[in-house]
Amino acid sequence: MKKPEKIRKVLREFKEGDLKSSSGQKVTNRKQAVAIALSEASRMREGGRVKPQNPKLWAAAKSAAKAKFDVYPSAYANAWASKEYKKKGDTWRGSDNRVTKK
Repeated sequence: MKKPEKIRKVLREFKEGDLKSSSGQKVTNRKQAVAIALSEASRMREGGRVKPQNPKLWAAAKSAAKAKFDVYPSAYANAWASKEYKKKGDTWRGSDNRVTKK
């Protein structure tokens, strides 16, 4: 299923009255339905999530980031942890999700 199809499916559920929020309550606000649709569509990536090859090394990099940065999780801390993980010589498994220039 592609992203536009997923958005249509969620909005159709909303119109039929079957859409529920994460708390289990029925969604009555159209803006909330659109937010749920966009959120679910953004979670759909080809190839799924990218995972570390060595979970122990990734855990060590994350704990170092938690010690170094005041706010974790944050974009800066995660980028730093990822850079440290790669610097120690490991890679990620899963599809390559980097943005390419056309």
